[in-house]
Amino acid sequence: LGGPSRVEQWRYTLPERRLLERDHHALGNDTGLVLPDCHGAEPVVLSVGESGTGAVVLSLPRCAYGGGARVELPARGPLQATLHDGQLLLRFAAADGWHCQLVDFGGRLLADVVLPGAVEARANIHAGHLLAWDRAGRLVDIEIGTSLATTLTPG
Repeated sequence: LGGPSRVEQWRYTLPERRLLERDHHALGNDTGLVLPDCHGAEPVVLSVGESGTGAVVLSLPRCAYGGGARVELPARGPLQATLHDGQLLLRFAAADGWHCQLVDFGGRLLADVVLPGAVEARANIHAGHLLAWDRAGRLVDIEIGTSLATTLTPG
């Protein structure tokens, strides 16, 4: 739950949905994205800014997963991010198409899927696979442990 200057992180036990704890965290002026962290006591707060070249600069916080790095992204438009097992899954549009990037907290790029001319593209991580797809029928499946990639395109 967010507000202009703070965020609340609630923890529940399942399947009873019993509230275990509710924490309040103050946000700084440079806060860009706030990601819930199911394994940590605090949410992961990412700072988003611009470089002199027009690229988006993502500052990664120091946390249990590492951090302190800065990542430049060729993003045009909104940046989406989710946390998966201590890695960030970033999604954004760029001049060369829609990107889905898997980045560790050291700033290392682990995967970059580009779908030129993507139509309503999406991405997720499920069962050790990075899956990226769009409404045009394209699917990219990368097994994270081995980097084995499989693609499916229509026609």
